[in-house]
Amino acid sequence: MNASANVSSQTASAVPLSAPPTTGNQQQRATARVALSSQNAASPRAIERLIPRVRDLIHRHSTTASYELPAQTLQLARRAQSEWLSAATSRRAGRLDHSQQAFVAEAIALAALGLQKALSIMPYDCQIAAGIAMAHNQIVQMQTGEGKTYSGALVSYLLSLTGRGVHVCLPNAYLAERDQKLLQPVFEALGVRTALRGEHDSLSVAQAAYRADITYAAGHLFGFDYLRDQAEQRDELAAAFGASTIRRLRGTGLQSRLRQIQPFAAVVDEADQVLIDDALTPLLVTERPEGIAKDAAIHRAARAFSLNLQVGQDYTLDPTQQTIELTQAGFERIYECEKMASDQRLAYPWHHYVVSALKAEHTLHLEKHYTLLDDQLHLVEQSTGRIFKDRQWASGLHQAVEVKEGLRVSPQAGAQGRITRQAYFALYPFLSGMTGTADGCRKEFRETYRLPTTELSPRLPCQRVVLELSIHRDQASKRAAICRETAQVAQQGRAVMIGTNHIDQSIVLAAQLESLGLKPQVLNGVQSEQEAAIVANAGQSGQVTVATHLAGRGTDIHLSQAVRDAGGLHVIGMEHHKLRRVDRQLIGRCARQGDPGTARFYVALEDAFINRYAPYLRTSLAQAIERPRMIRTVTRRIEKAQLHAEATDRKQRGLMFQRSRQRSTAMSARFQHSNPIAGTDRRR
Repeated sequence: MNASANVSSQTASAVPLSAPPTTGNQQQRATARVALSSQNAASPRAIERLIPRVRDLIHRHSTTASYELPAQTLQLARRAQSEWLSAATSRRAGRLDHSQQAFVAEAIALAALGLQKALSIMPYDCQIAAGIAMAHNQIVQMQTGEGKTYSGALVSYLLSLTGRGVHVCLPNAYLAERDQKLLQPVFEALGVRTALRGEHDSLSVAQAAYRADITYAAGHLFGFDYLRDQAEQRDELAAAFGASTIRRLRGTGLQSRLRQIQPFAAVVDEADQVLIDDALTPLLVTERPEGIAKDAAIHRAARAFSLNLQVGQDYTLDPTQQTIELTQAGFERIYECEKMASDQRLAYPWHHYVVSALKAEHTLHLEKHYTLLDDQLHLVEQSTGRIFKDRQWASGLHQAVEVKEGLRVSPQAGAQGRITRQAYFALYPFLSGMTGTADGCRKEFRETYRLPTTELSPRLPCQRVVLELSIHRDQASKRAAICRETAQVAQQGRAVMIGTNHIDQSIVLAAQLESLGLKPQVLNGVQSEQEAAIVANAGQSGQVTVATHLAGRGTDIHLSQAVRDAGGLHVIGMEHHKLRRVDRQLIGRCARQGDPGTARFYVALEDAFINRYAPYLRTSLAQAIERPRMIRTVTRRIEKAQLHAEATDRKQRGLMFQRSRQRSTAMSARFQHSNPIAGTDRRR
């Protein structure tokens, strides 16, 4: 007996993911009230009181002509130094006095007028409240679809008035480009310079981007540029006596080679991903030599040798933890090959090459951990499915996978600089952010970044309905059930989005859907403009979209009226992610801004999540297939397994943060001492 049922029959037992609904003026007041239960550094009532003040200022200046806005920006900029900058730079203090609150209200109101003049958009109260909260050095949680982009514009404008530059950090380059292009007319109307820092910009273009008032980029790119500037400063300090003077005379001195001005303010979109999830991986700048690796032949020999080793006899394989260890017999067998063990081209011990070959064969899989584009190996981020073209596995593992796939063996990249994300973002005197999924991160935001969290009520009651978990014995039956449900919902005139954890899952499922006569759109790589169009079309009647989790961040699916009338977007999660937030981001694609929508997760006894994090649940899952009454209990136990996985990640991030604290303090001091353009005011 299958534990799932038709979509229409599950509504009665569904679990809504929203606060109790309110209506009319009551809802508007609920939106204006800033989560009074949150433990903020700044008084929630102070934030609440500023909203009508901002509205009054907007009304008073409603007749202001567009050409007058830049002059008002200059007036606010002159006041910023005396009325607000001191509070902004007293990092994490959170409380502003009366004159500072008044300044914040004026700046937010003028930014709102800019939005209205340039885009014919007037921010809602919840968006204004978010801008005010971020002006108090806070993380703001807004439900998906509530318009975080415009809230970020309000606080970015306010911070730009200091003349010291604002970095708006997005999860990826596509979202940075999208938001910068969207908001550029707004900032131009206000007399504020904005720029995009692109992944492949030249040095001069990058320097120009950082000298704008507001710079948009992927969050990691800001960190990479900081590390590159650090490397330039180290080179300058190590230069021969007199070399610096000669460089300056030739116009190639240190100042001409640095990209950034000293970090001042950062506004982080999708803050839980940028500051928390991505913090498991340090920022690392590498230098990739051209040509072929000197030890390419050794990597090939190691793969050939590894294929003759026997699991259990020569090595042990733990598929759950993805680890390989040599046995004593295997270690001795490897070193029977004396010629390879003493080869002059060895960069590592001979057994290290063999173990890397074994890992490449048994633990790293095509279209799951990596993909091939233009005969090159590119890593796949496991939390989103996004493809990275500028990352490489270390210690010869990357080369071992290249040998496995028959590619040219590239040289190992050399590290130029390294810093944890926690240490990097600690360099900003002002830091704030926003996300739709801060739950589970509040303590870490406060302890690691000293940032309190404010939760805002949705503007409209959430209509999302989460349907009962569908449980299956194997992947084949699970895929078949997903295909049946997808076809049924599409026939109703609704749209369907299916979220997968890995690229290979999306490929297999899309092929199966096509065999049933459906025409799914597949989104499983870097978000180019074409892929963004796929997401934009995902709200059309009968449309089926299969996407990795990258579609869960920053994308807005607009529903046609026909889809809205038929019941909205239906989201299917093919497998649980280890992080509850990623699951919530996926189902957050539906039922946005008061639209209807449904979501359902599927699970099989052999899912990767179950194998690695909850193998003890297999018995309960099997029983729940025959006893549907157990499904809710199993659902809660899956959530507990996710909580355990999150705690493990949190512990690992904490250890990284502790190790980096002394290093980050030294880096900050050295940057301030040696950067000749630190603190430069870019205002006219």
